[in-house]
Amino acid sequence: MSQGSCFQSVMSPCLPGVVAVALVVLAGCGKSGPELAEVAGKVALDGKPVAGAKVVFQPQDGGSTSSAITNDDGYYELYFGVNQPGAMPGKHRVSITTGRPSSSEEFAQGITYPERVPPKYNDE
Repeated sequence: MSQGSCFQSVMSPCLPGVVAVALVVLAGCGKSGPELAEVAGKVALDGKPVAGAKVVFQPQDGGSTSSAITNDDGYYELYFGVNQPGAMPGKHRVSITTGRPSSSEEFAQGITYPERVPPKYNDE
């Protein structure tokens, strides 16, 4: 028996097990968590962009929120957690607020700012 055929006969019974383990390992390397859809937009009030606004999408059927902070042009892109762009598909309650501290130091000192978004835009 040649060395190649001996190797093949020893490995043949193990091959399906090796393939199965490899598939399980590779499946574990994929994205985890819920299905997400990309969400981006612009917040404007009286035709002017609202910079520094916190935009929160809360799923109506329960689940975790997605949020973003608008840039100077009022543009935002939602994130679900730290590094996952998007929001869970479905109907959401959307809130937009601006009366918050702009830094951790201001937060620690209890500094707040007046809300620039009228309440009627955040009421149900």
